[in-house]
Amino acid sequence: MENSIFKKEFVYIAILGGWLWGCGSGNDRAAFSEQGGKEIILENISTVPLRERIDSVWCVPLETTDSSLVSSVASLQIMDDRFYMLDGTYASILIFDKQGRYINGIYGQGKGPKEYIRICDMQLDRLNRQIVVSDQFSKKLLIYDRDGRWVKTVPFRDCWAPVVPFMQDRYVQINDGREMYLPEDMQKWNLTLFDDRGEPLANWLPDQTPNRIDFVTHRNVCTFDNGEFCYAPLFSSTIYRIGLDSIVPAYRLINRLEGIKSLSENDLQRIEYILEDKQCSYVDYQRQPYFLPGAILNSPQMLCVFVDVQDSPYYIFYDKELDCAEIFDCNRSPLPDLKHITVDQALDNLLCAYPLCIDGRTFYVELNHVHKILMGDKDPGPKFAPVYDALGENDNPILVAYTLKRPDCNE
Repeated sequence: MENSIFKKEFVYIAILGGWLWGCGSGNDRAAFSEQGGKEIILENISTVPLRERIDSVWCVPLETTDSSLVSSVASLQIMDDRFYMLDGTYASILIFDKQGRYINGIYGQGKGPKEYIRICDMQLDRLNRQIVVSDQFSKKLLIYDRDGRWVKTVPFRDCWAPVVPFMQDRYVQINDGREMYLPEDMQKWNLTLFDDRGEPLANWLPDQTPNRIDFVTHRNVCTFDNGEFCYAPLFSSTIYRIGLDSIVPAYRLINRLEGIKSLSENDLQRIEYILEDKQCSYVDYQRQPYFLPGAILNSPQMLCVFVDVQDSPYYIFYDKELDCAEIFDCNRSPLPDLKHITVDQALDNLLCAYPLCIDGRTFYVELNHVHKILMGDKDPGPKFAPVYDALGENDNPILVAYTLKRPDCNE
């Protein structure tokens, strides 16, 4: 149970109480508001499998060269019609165009001033068209241009959690989830603002989660082209938009699902989770029908939120243009012996993975060697023929892209 949390790198969040804004002065103070935010009302879980709601599918084989070999896709983001991919070894970042052609890579592993020991997180600075690499082992950020060329190194006293590029050459560290590893002055805050020398300027948003929490938090932030970002705090059903001068709700998830409970204030005070600690109570909540929202993906057209209910994954797809949300149960049952796997089971195993990234209305998942074995010589039908045709094309993973049919908001 515990290991599955870290393998998926999902953040589990639920409703959170009152907030204050952080300390600091002048532009270092971001005024906080609890008002506003688009309410996403969640009332029904779709009875239609996700694969049947998919409108179109295509594949992007990643070019295989001596320089572009990929073990697996740990993280994927899109900027300027390019894929920026963190390799599963956490040792390199590869850049491909939207057709999968290799452009360049970042392979700066080492102990030098322009090198990293291990990439702990990759974020894109969309305002300045740069790549921000966090290395907690050498306590620094490395900044690269859009083509992967080194620009500068920023000393950073702590990189346990994602460090998000911000406006005015500043950075914001996401502190929640691993408080025990943070300096004492940062432990009680969700966000810490740093300057371009890695010096802390201000703390924002008091952390309302219990102290005994140890979750990996890597997928609860999404950056915008203007330098702002959206952020889902640990144990919060509100997604905030973080700007230079303000922190305001962008979306609120309103749980009205029958038989599925949101966490109460009392629940929040009791939850604990430390890896390998069998006495921690979070495991008990996983076994009950609690509404636990998590990782987010955001684009101008779509919002996607992972929700965990009784340790089963549910995905919320919110169409912003239609103001309509659908929830899909993406629980993947244990697979039978290979010779008894059906086409639908093989497709569900592929498509029910939480998307790696979103581009407009398009979602991307990874078709890896395991999926190729599961699919075998099974015919998935005309809609999913591109997946079948892509099997065995090269040694690199293949990105499977799909779009969803527009929801009927009157259903």
